[in-house]
Amino acid sequence: MSWTVDGRLYHDYGEYQAAVRRKNEREASERVAQSQAEARRYQDRLRQQEQELRQAQGDLDRQRQIHEQMRQEVIGLEREQQILANTQARFERDSQAQFGQIRHHMQGMGDQLREAERQHQAHVEATQQAFAKASADLRTGLDNARREREEGEQRLRAAVQQVDDKLEADRRTRVKRHSDDMDQAREQIAIVTAMLDQTTSQPLRPLALEEDAESVKGVIDSATRMLNAGKATVALSQAESAFNGARDLRYKMLKRRAELEAVRSAMTDRIRAIVHMTESASLDEYFKFEKAEVLGYLQHLAERATDRYRLYSRMEDDLREDERTIGRLEEEIRAMRATCTTLAERFENRRKMVSDFVDDVEAEHGGSAGVHARLERPDDPKSDLIVECRLDRGVKVQIVAGIDGAFKVDAAGYATQAECEHHSARMVRKFRGEADVSEHQTLQHNPDELPAAAVQTHEPWRDMSSRLRDIGRSL
Repeated sequence: MSWTVDGRLYHDYGEYQAAVRRKNEREASERVAQSQAEARRYQDRLRQQEQELRQAQGDLDRQRQIHEQMRQEVIGLEREQQILANTQARFERDSQAQFGQIRHHMQGMGDQLREAERQHQAHVEATQQAFAKASADLRTGLDNARREREEGEQRLRAAVQQVDDKLEADRRTRVKRHSDDMDQAREQIAIVTAMLDQTTSQPLRPLALEEDAESVKGVIDSATRMLNAGKATVALSQAESAFNGARDLRYKMLKRRAELEAVRSAMTDRIRAIVHMTESASLDEYFKFEKAEVLGYLQHLAERATDRYRLYSRMEDDLREDERTIGRLEEEIRAMRATCTTLAERFENRRKMVSDFVDDVEAEHGGSAGVHARLERPDDPKSDLIVECRLDRGVKVQIVAGIDGAFKVDAAGYATQAECEHHSARMVRKFRGEADVSEHQTLQHNPDELPAAAVQTHEPWRDMSSRLRDIGRSL
């Protein structure tokens, strides 16, 4: 029995299991490192915002903006915690499925199966420990972030209360200057009218506050009518109610404006962070085309974000849509980064095996071959490596090497079909000791022509282009 890992064929089960563990641990380690790096980014931003909040004492608008930004950073940390948990669950699920296949093939092998189960369990526990440590660190950082945000919330509430107290004191002072009820009502109406004029001087429709403003205006209009009718007590009562409404309207306006700006800023920062993730020579080598596609989509999203979050009524829907799209793009980049080292190892293993296979082809046919090698997709090392060997008497041997270790060998140009089958069978038997090689196929209608070059594999990155196209269509 043989097993393939990273493009290498293993005949010894112990070596195979060790190779599986190295692959899983390497990719799990890369995923953990990604989450830790993102968590540090959010925590650094929160520390910076904490300093800015202390410096903004006395500036209520600025404090509110910073508070909303801190809220977005906490959301980012919560998202990162969920990403890490999902990644761990996926690794454990894949590991169990992988071992289920091995258990199926090792039925009846007694001690060997029990030893395999012991090694598998030890590997799962080691991987779980790595995830658990990263999760604990992330949870600690999230707890700290929530505490810092709550402290900021308390300072913000205190600042708002100070402003409220001052507004109320100023209102009372102005109203008490007058002894006559009519004059007091008139003064209260003037105060509210000035507050309302200041608030409505800025566009309220983008903030979905037009109805709120109209409601306050309706109350103050009613107070004015009561005043003109000589009903001072009613007018004063309604004007005081309008004062509270105008004050609340002002706070709503500041809060919603700060929310929109914070969401827009958080979205831009996240896009920038994902772009930073793509700055890798390994991605340039193994995912050149996919990286370019992702960067194109991120640029589109960044440009759109500039004007995207202008309407408060659309904010949640727009945010949900952008989060979903950006999350998918981020996952693709993380998957690329996690598999680059695996691909590099597979690429080197394939190069060595193809070189050995060409030597075997030459030895089988008793002469040197003219060799032409090309990638099925130029500049994409993940694509099949197609090697054509031209030998004496017009014989052609084609080796199609997938990066997953699957090989397909075809030959043509022999004098007879029997000679073709004889050499092909010998080559396949030889190659099968070193790789997963599919059977030779002869084109009945043209035995001198080589079949189409194709190796069927089920690697996840082969679906990546399709997934990216789906994302592009959603934009």
